[in-house]
Amino acid sequence: MNKQLISLLVIILLSGCGSAIHHKKADVNTNSDVLMKDRAPEKLNDPRPVYPESALANGYEAVVWVGSTIDSTGQVVDVKIEKVIGKENVGFEESAIKAAFATKWIPPIIDGKVSGNTVFYKIVFELRK
Repeated sequence: MNKQLISLLVIILLSGCGSAIHHKKADVNTNSDVLMKDRAPEKLNDPRPVYPESALANGYEAVVWVGSTIDSTGQVVDVKIEKVIGKENVGFEESAIKAAFATKWIPPIIDGKVSGNTVFYKIVFELRK
């Protein structure tokens, strides 16, 4: 009798767990439009900026923050220098702009639609020690 009772309890528990799992799966919305409602832009490549010769010769380093405006195809259509930390006007800004324009992006999805947007990120110019 003890084995039968244990077997019955196991069957009841297993059927209850299966039911709970089934309900959880049913609650998950698999509609791809809902799942992809918002997505941040992603870099497809990360071109290396050219280290300016005058900065290299003088041992200068910098971090350049850029704002890249990308269109709905992922192409960079505008770049603005937002901030420079380090030596300015020795070529870091121009090199950062060229690298930013060469970057390709997966465009963001905003409210379920592929959209252009401005992305802010840093480009680091650092001498190897």
